Amino acid sequence: MPTAVSLFSGCGGSDAGIINAGFDVLMASDILPYARDVYLTNHAETDYRLGNIAAIDAFPSTELLVGCYPCQGFSQGGVRKADRKINTLYLEFARALTRINK
Repeated sequence: MPTAVSLFSGCGGSDAGIINAGFDVLMASDILPYARDVYLTNHAETDYRLGNIAAIDAFPSTELLVGCYPCQGFSQGGVRKADRKINTLYLEFARALTRINK
């Protein structure tokens, strides 16, 4: 079975699709406690890391990295404030990808 790591996972909607496609989600992560609670209700077998993505040092080896990092700071549907801290979270996704590929 192919494996996946999910970042910015929220309540697990995207991960439900990945699981239905035949992947085993080894690890999921988000900063929102209520999102973790909903996620684990539906996907209790996943190692869910609650907290800031920057604090995660190691990621499981996997075939797929998936993530829905926040884009409200720069998307046309968002508030479009250039100075929001969440605008650079895509760099954390890139960091995870680099570590997984080693």
